[in-house]
Amino acid sequence: MSTNSFSTRSTVALALIGALVLCAGFWWPTGKDTVAAPEDGKAVATAPKAAEAVLAAPAALPSSNAALPASAPRELARPPEASPIGSEGYGPHIERARDGTDPKAAWQAVGWLEVCRVNPTEMQAFQQARDNGAMHEELTRLIVLTQAEARRCQTVTAQHQTLLPELALQAMRGGIAGAGAAYAGLHRFEQADADLQAELRSAIRRDANAGERMTLINAALSDARWGLSYEERLSYLLAYGLLSPGGQEQLMNLGQNGHIRMPAPSDAQAAAAKAAAQRIADTAKAGSSAGP
Repeated sequence: MSTNSFSTRSTVALALIGALVLCAGFWWPTGKDTVAAPEDGKAVATAPKAAEAVLAAPAALPSSNAALPASAPRELARPPEASPIGSEGYGPHIERARDGTDPKAAWQAVGWLEVCRVNPTEMQAFQQARDNGAMHEELTRLIVLTQAEARRCQTVTAQHQTLLPELALQAMRGGIAGAGAAYAGLHRFEQADADLQAELRSAIRRDANAGERMTLINAALSDARWGLSYEERLSYLLAYGLLSPGGQEQLMNLGQNGHIRMPAPSDAQAAAAKAAAQRIADTAKAGSSAGP
């Protein structure tokens, strides 16, 4: 199985549950209720109109023809069908990652922990869809895979789950793209001291400007405490729309559901954000073409 199969599962889950924001796999910065508030002091009720103006910009951008593979840990975490993880499950491997110095192993452990966190919700959604009569080959395959994942997760304890921030930080300091945003979301950016906040902000900007999709959407939806400017967040939002399969549709859903709470950009801000987003997309595509 390819590493993109978790993305496929998430897409199917979205259709089954009918709620993009609940199951898209985004690392929300500080919880569902704290996405970026309007910076001009207007009431939240004005956010949908502002979001419409914000989202008018992606439609004017050229579509990306080369979708990039995301490096979000939930996609990396999906093991191949011939999984190297045996009856010991993920638990011992997560502990070895914690005790080791390999940032890739730490990032993989973050992915396993996230997979185990959402596994019961996924299983419930797939089974409910089956109970409602949605019996098709893909759903059956996903149920089998989710059940296999549940078995691997049996050795993952609540204590393991507490290692998520530590492992994400280890991965970030090892240069793993996406780990900075993951740490900021898992551990709450505002809980870090000033030095760590600066380190996180630097990593988040680096990864977002390189086109790392998980970082782009989380940085775009972050609140003021992450210290990113309105112009930066708008450019990241538009770049996400360019680089993600179905990204513009996802952004429209987020806007319609009130999860994009930015004031409408001025013409100058919109033009600058479009140009910055295109630069990010070009950089990401160039890096993808160059290979590892």
